[in-house]
Amino acid sequence: MPACTSPVNSVRSYEPDQCGQRKLRYSILQEGAPVSALSLQSIDAAVSGANVWINEVNRRAGWDNKQRSYRLLRQVLHVLRDHLCVGEAAQLGAQLPTMIRGICYEGCTPSKNPEIESAAEGFIARIQDAFEPDPLGNPEDAIAAVVDVLDAHSSEGEWMTSKARFQRRSGYYLEFPPKHTH
Repeated sequence: MPACTSPVNSVRSYEPDQCGQRKLRYSILQEGAPVSALSLQSIDAAVSGANVWINEVNRRAGWDNKQRSYRLLRQVLHVLRDHLCVGEAAQLGAQLPTMIRGICYEGCTPSKNPEIESAAEGFIARIQDAFEPDPLGNPEDAIAAVVDVLDAHSSEGEWMTSKARFQRRSGYYLEFPPKHTH
């Protein structure tokens, strides 16, 4: 097999040769081998952590639509991030599971942060943008579902600081009456 190509159904690995040098080795996968047999524990944990958060948003929003819950979580995190300074956004990201952190930082342009809204309606409109042509019926309740998940899974001190800074810059208050079950 040429050094620059690999079989489509193979896994690359490096093994020491007789002299202790790393040698590239291809292992051919068996037809129908389960992908999970090839997974890494850290990747499985990241996917599992993301699913926990998405499922929790889904439940707290009272939905049965994980794709919609993912979009809501993603959009709320993006708008939160965009209203924080770079260091503050990094502190928020540090509170998130690995894959959710990646979702949060996706498309980030730090040179534009922080954004300032003149009214809370701007924040809500940015959340609604992700739901065209099927807008959120009650965006405040949907946003509250994400905030509830952040409240439940984040360190209180860091998250409270992020909330306070976000609220100053957006005019939108992330404190809601307890409507959702934990």
